[in-house]
Amino acid sequence: MKQDQMISRRDFMQLTGACAGACAVSMANPGLSFAGPGDATAKRLAIVYLSGGLDQLTFLPPYADPNYKAKRGPFAAPSPGETPPPNWGQTQYLNDMFGLYGMPHIYPLLQNGDMTIVHSSTVNWNCVQSHFLETELVQKQNFGPQSSMAPGFVNRLLTEIVGENSPGALSFYGDPNLPVILSGPEAVGSFQAPGQPIEATLLQKLRAAMGNGYLRQSFDGAINNQNNTALALAGHPINYNNWNFPTQAQTMALMLASDPVVAPIAGYTQVDGFDWHSFRTLDITAQLNNLSLGLRIMVDTLKSMPSQGGGANAFEDTLIVVFSEFGRSVVPNGPEPYIGGIDHGHAQAGMILTGNPMLRGAAGGSGLMGIWPGLSNTPGNMLTPTANFMDVVREYMRAHFGLTSEQIQRVIPHSGQGGGLGGA
Repeated sequence: MKQDQMISRRDFMQLTGACAGACAVSMANPGLSFAGPGDATAKRLAIVYLSGGLDQLTFLPPYADPNYKAKRGPFAAPSPGETPPPNWGQTQYLNDMFGLYGMPHIYPLLQNGDMTIVHSSTVNWNCVQSHFLETELVQKQNFGPQSSMAPGFVNRLLTEIVGENSPGALSFYGDPNLPVILSGPEAVGSFQAPGQPIEATLLQKLRAAMGNGYLRQSFDGAINNQNNTALALAGHPINYNNWNFPTQAQTMALMLASDPVVAPIAGYTQVDGFDWHSFRTLDITAQLNNLSLGLRIMVDTLKSMPSQGGGANAFEDTLIVVFSEFGRSVVPNGPEPYIGGIDHGHAQAGMILTGNPMLRGAAGGSGLMGIWPGLSNTPGNMLTPTANFMDVVREYMRAHFGLTSEQIQRVIPHSGQGGGLGGA
């Protein structure tokens, strides 16, 4: 919502008729089908960006592909049930092709339908394997000649969802510089940990010294934001001195699920360190475990909070999207000292987590979606993508927020490529 165009949610709903009836969603990918009511202002979006290029072939090893261990050699993750080599951990069984390595905390989420992994996918069909360029392109989802001027796609989402939140989106990454994905005309900001409250007499003196102009308004707004943040996080012990991903995930979940008057519609954070040019098994196993722990904490925190949309809990109100700018290469680099490093690649595995009853998967499955291209033919030493992850995300977002086809096209334009998706 633009800061000069804020109206109440009730007025907006009455003006647009957004509460009337149900919305049916026509899917771009066969095998996906969502239908149901959408109350956009009660819904929340969480973006977790994995900077560097997450390696699908490590955390989601295709252990049954006959070329996997031949091409990865000693850097192939163990098969489910196999005694792991030194410095490796166990791989959990997902189905007869894939296992899950290093991410034990999300295993139950895949099993009970809270999470879907879209494997062998891309976020840019024309990926050029540049961190900086790909990050800007995929976070804007605008690949035209004017892409440098385009808002980030989360900011465009806020344009389509007129609500009363301020700010409409918050970055929890810990960097005062806003990420590309939030850039644009809508009201966004960076989360600041609540400090000690200002003593009442001092507060009164400060306000008197500022008069009634813009400085006073800005000061009062900052104090209100600090008070609202402290209220939203009251009773939840958070170690702000250890601002790692699990802490960020917990804080973002609490803020998204807080009082609708102060809660952002969207939250963003970033997990660094996936640019694995140096492959140290103990390090990457710990990193994957940390990622899975943070995602589990986010889900469990949301499940512990009340829904703002009439559901069972706040997880039903929330869509969590996890992706990277690209994947990693198939065969490790060499010779020494680079042996074991994994270069930039193409296809990756994106993740979607939600408790929305019309979007969550079926319990008892693998939690996987996608078409496996195999490793017999890997042009440029890259895993070939078979779908665009953002085409899947746009359909989840369209259903979750109750957007029209025209609205979602303005938020995330369809890539115009790729076939259907199925469980795999």
